[in-house]
Amino acid sequence: HFSGMLELLEFCEIHNIPITTFAHTAAALHPRYLNYANINSSDLVLLDKILFKAKALFNKKMIRLLGSIAQNTTITLNQDFTLKALSPSIIELEKFTKEIDSNDQDYAKCSKAANYLSSVLKIYNKEGACLLTSDTEKSTLKRLKLRHIAEFETAFSIVQIPHHGSKNNHYPLFWSNLKRIPNCIAAVSVADGKYGHPNNNVISDFNSWDYETYSTNRLKVFSKPSQIKTSLILDKISNVIDSEGDLIFEVI
Repeated sequence: HFSGMLELLEFCEIHNIPITTFAHTAAALHPRYLNYANINSSDLVLLDKILFKAKALFNKKMIRLLGSIAQNTTITLNQDFTLKALSPSIIELEKFTKEIDSNDQDYAKCSKAANYLSSVLKIYNKEGACLLTSDTEKSTLKRLKLRHIAEFETAFSIVQIPHHGSKNNHYPLFWSNLKRIPNCIAAVSVADGKYGHPNNNVISDFNSWDYETYSTNRLKVFSKPSQIKTSLILDKISNVIDSEGDLIFEVI
């Protein structure tokens, strides 16, 4: 989940763009997390390069703070927007630890348990909010719905569908009752279609709740492709340079 990060850091370095905070997530919470995070050897090399580059930029004072992210971590992005971590909490950490202790010989189960430490991030201002869910589990969405109602009083304008639209991470009661603006965008990052993500029923649910559902790429993995849209616009300063599979953008 860190593809593009090295290029982003290099872009900031070349253009002398300061970075206020570079924060680690689950890997900082449990030393055994990376053992089960589905990282192959090439991914580990890339991760090492990213962390080395971040440390180098920190030493050059282009990155002001290095830190970690867990529940209640709050970062002021600018005078308008704030980022707040809603997960993982001690509850998710306990679940992850219990799973890997009980299934230390079963890599598949331990790998799935790593999703407990997925970050849930809320980016907000006085007018609205965005919710990023990574690969978060249903149990986390249930916790947020029951125990953290105050975090969802502001209407959301953009949300991420968890875990590429997997049916196993889908908790309808959370999404159907979420306070949101009309035609709130629900974005799903489609993988390679290997696991059947996104699930068509998940996408159908979001459409039935009047979300405007978008995919981050153009893979033809949908039995009902009309259910979902693909945007070729990342922001106002980028152009798409590759529209096959995962979209690649060039900052102009």
